[in-house]
Amino acid sequence: MEAGAGVVMGVAVSLLGGATSMPQPHARQARGHKLATAKAVWIQTRALRPHPPRLPTLALPRRRSQSRAMARLRTSDHLSFFSHRGAVFLYHDLHGFLIEMSPDLRDFLLWFRRPRQLHAALQFHAATFSAAEIEGFIEVFRQHLALVDEHTDELAILLDRYPQRGPWTVTCRGDEDRIDAVVGRGPAATPRLLHFDDWETALWRLIDGRRTGRELAGLVAARVADGDALNRVMRTIAAWTHSEVQLLRVAELSADWYLRGRPAPPYLASTMPWSRLEDRAQAGANPFLRGGVVDLGAWHATDIDDAEVQFEERETTLSHLFRIPHAALGGLTYAIRLADALVERGLIDDQTRVVAEVGGGTGILAAGLIDWWTARDPQGSASLRYQIIDRSPALVAAQTLRLSAHQRRASATVGDAEALDLADASVDLLISNEVIADLRTAIIQRDDLAEGDDEAIEML
Repeated sequence: MEAGAGVVMGVAVSLLGGATSMPQPHARQARGHKLATAKAVWIQTRALRPHPPRLPTLALPRRRSQSRAMARLRTSDHLSFFSHRGAVFLYHDLHGFLIEMSPDLRDFLLWFRRPRQLHAALQFHAATFSAAEIEGFIEVFRQHLALVDEHTDELAILLDRYPQRGPWTVTCRGDEDRIDAVVGRGPAATPRLLHFDDWETALWRLIDGRRTGRELAGLVAARVADGDALNRVMRTIAAWTHSEVQLLRVAELSADWYLRGRPAPPYLASTMPWSRLEDRAQAGANPFLRGGVVDLGAWHATDIDDAEVQFEERETTLSHLFRIPHAALGGLTYAIRLADALVERGLIDDQTRVVAEVGGGTGILAAGLIDWWTARDPQGSASLRYQIIDRSPALVAAQTLRLSAHQRRASATVGDAEALDLADASVDLLISNEVIADLRTAIIQRDDLAEGDDEAIEML
C-alpha cells in the first residue's frame, strides 16, 4: 500500500480501482470532541500494478434534482467485508469492486439496510459529517453499486457488463474436455477444485472481457441447449465473482477499451485474501458513535418497529423475562417485587399519586405496578396518574395498547429522557428501569476532566 493524498481529518476511504475517490473530510468538532477517526491516511492501492492511475477528486453536484433527493436508497444485498491492519475492505460480490474505508463508514453504509432518502441521511448523520461529505460518500457508494435504488434488480445489471477472468485464475482440462478451476481466496484458505459441467465449460471458454453477459447468454444457448440462458448466466457470473471464489471480475467497459492505452481499474487485477469480518447486520450495524459519545437515541426513535420482537429477541430485560410469577422472585412478578422494594425504602407511600416512568418497554411493568396499586389501595389508586415517556414511537404505541384498561389513569407519550418535559417537583415518583445502557455515554480520558474533579478522577 502507498500513501496517497496525505493525512486528513475525519474518515478515510480508498477505492481500490474505483473511478473516483471520496471527498476529503475537513477537520471539525462534534460535541466538544474530535471525530473518533481523527487521523486517517488517504490510501491509494498498488494492487498488481506498479503505478496505479490517479483517482480524480469527486465533483459534487451543486444542485440535487428533486426526484433524486426523494429516491430511497438501500445497501446492496451482495457485499462482503474484510479487515486488515485495522482497515475495513468492502468487496462487491457481484462485480469485484474493492473499497477500503474506516469502520465508521462501513456503519454509515450499513445504515441504509433499511431504504432511506437523502434528507434522512443528512439529518441523521449531521453531527458526524458535513452535508457535502454525506452527499460525497453516497455518490461514491452509488457509483460502485454498494448503494442502489430501492427497487434495483442487481443481478440484471450483470447482463450489460463485461465479465473478465482474473489474471490469477488457474484452470485445467478435466474429464470429457470439461474445465476444472482452482479457487482459494488467500494463503489461509485451502485451495479446492470446481468441476464445471458442459454448460459452465462453454460459458467459461466464451468469457474474454469483450462480451457482455447478455451476449454470452446468446452464444452459450446456441452451443448448449438452454431455454433460460439469461438467468443462468447472471447467476453463474455472480457465483464466479463472489469473494469466496473470485474467478472473475466484472467491468463496465470492454477489455478492448483498456487495450488502447487506457489504464484499467486496479480492482480488475486485485484479489481479496484477508480475513472476513463477522456479519453484524443482525446485531445492528450502527454503533452511533458521534464525536466521542455513544448515542442510541436516534436508533430508538427510528429503528424499533416491533415492540414484542424488540424485547423477545433483541434486548430481553429482567422486567420482561419475569413478567409472569417466578420462583426466583418468591413466586411473584418483577413488577410486584419492585413495588415491594420501593415501599420498603419509603419511596412509595399513601401520598404517592403522580408517577412518571422513563423508558417503559412494552408497558408490562407499568401495567403490573398499576394492578399492584389497585389491589393495595382501591380508593387511593383512583387518583393515581401514571405517565410513560419513551423515545420510540413503536414502543409508545405498544404501551398505549397495553394500558388501555387503565386509560383514565395511565398514558404514554414520546419524549427524551435527557430533556423531560416535566415541571420541577411535578411527580411523586420517577422510575427508570433497566434504561441506563440506553442513555448517552461519553467516552472520556483522565485528561478530559476538569482540574479538581477528584471524585471522577478517582472513578477512572
